[in-house]
Amino acid sequence: MGCQKEDEFIEISSSTNLLEDTKNYGDSKEIYYQGFLVNHRFSATEEDLKEEHTLEYLKILYNKLRNTTAKGTQAKTQQIEEELPGPNAILEASKVVLVNFPYEKIENYNSVGLEDENSLNVDMVIFDFDNFTDEDIQPNNQVIDEYYSQNLDYMVLLEIANNPTIYDHLDNKHSTLSKTNNETIIALCTILSASASGFGWVRASISYHLAGSRSVEWSSDQYPNLPNGDSRRDAYRHILWNSLLAQYYFTVSSKMSRLSFAKLVTDAREIGLCSNTNAVDSRQMDLHNNFIGREIWNDNTTYRKLFGWIVGLRKPSKTDLKNYAFNKVEKQSCYIVAKRFLIESIKNLNFTELEVKNKILEQNNNLAVYIRGPIAAKRYNTQTTYDYSNCSNQEFSYLDLETGINDSNSNNNDLVENVNPLIDIVVDLDCPVVNTTTIIINACFISKDANFNPY
Repeated sequence: MGCQKEDEFIEISSSTNLLEDTKNYGDSKEIYYQGFLVNHRFSATEEDLKEEHTLEYLKILYNKLRNTTAKGTQAKTQQIEEELPGPNAILEASKVVLVNFPYEKIENYNSVGLEDENSLNVDMVIFDFDNFTDEDIQPNNQVIDEYYSQNLDYMVLLEIANNPTIYDHLDNKHSTLSKTNNETIIALCTILSASASGFGWVRASISYHLAGSRSVEWSSDQYPNLPNGDSRRDAYRHILWNSLLAQYYFTVSSKMSRLSFAKLVTDAREIGLCSNTNAVDSRQMDLHNNFIGREIWNDNTTYRKLFGWIVGLRKPSKTDLKNYAFNKVEKQSCYIVAKRFLIESIKNLNFTELEVKNKILEQNNNLAVYIRGPIAAKRYNTQTTYDYSNCSNQEFSYLDLETGINDSNSNNNDLVENVNPLIDIVVDLDCPVVNTTTIIINACFISKDANFNPY
């Protein structure tokens, strides 16, 4: 995975001290979080923030919040254990509470009022951690990140618990869906694996839901006539998916956490606890293209720094990510011909699943791969050259606009003397000669059958 170089940092000039003129973000009280004194503005108690956010704990917390709310109304006469809210409820509740957090905007998603949507709300961090000096913030980025993540989990659950009539209809519960929907089982497993690894339940849910739904939608729009599995459409979807997982994951300012989250999620689905039942060649294709997606996001995202510490990221737009993924698939990809996708009329069948997997492993990490046709279209590269070899003749043509008669002569002095500049045009006849060459570029393909031509 690529590393961020110091010269890629984008410095932000400012003459104000970070610890001066901070805004008031509401009532707060001082608590200790992992040994640091914090101006705490959220509803979670100091004890709540010491708990690890496992599935069991989050479920207990949600039911406690829900039952506490119900005691104040007549809406609930008995306590019923509720499953955790589904992804749509989490997304909608997050829109309400995210204004209280310093995260940057998500395109067309939340309403955090930052002037620059790629920036961390520095003032808010300084207000909450006002005992930190400038030098303290960067080394303790992970502590700050975990503090906001735990409070985000709590605040989203509280918002949903307080407003069941708004959120309950948005999702069936995970436990109900999991009985009939294999994708929901995998999604729940993946999100909880990410949460258990310290990536946060709500943060993981938001990124997983947005990246997954948008990569499916956009790949369908881009390749409506291609099969969904193992084709160029599938390669495009996986590249986009990984870019978007990093794009939509909330951190204070870390690239590495976003990339690690995207890798954990996609590995969990392919080779981990939450893996699907893909064939070995399909699985290797997905892993290969997943890596490319993360690299695309990493290569096109830079840090923003203020007074020497990172305050946010400059991220590519969704249009940029779509274009990067499309160019990879159409211009920098290779069709590895799998035996099981060839038509029966072809006698010399090609690679088996294991052979395809090994061929994928041999490819350059930056070369997108797919194992099901049709192959990418041929490309036409037109090159234009200019031949100046005759330019030394200095031969000109003079066109009399009144008579329409061309008069050519190499004696420039005589001609210029007799030319009426108002009615004559000087044209260089021979310089330069323009040559245009078009080269046809076939897309890469690898096959056992020397006679097989995917075109």
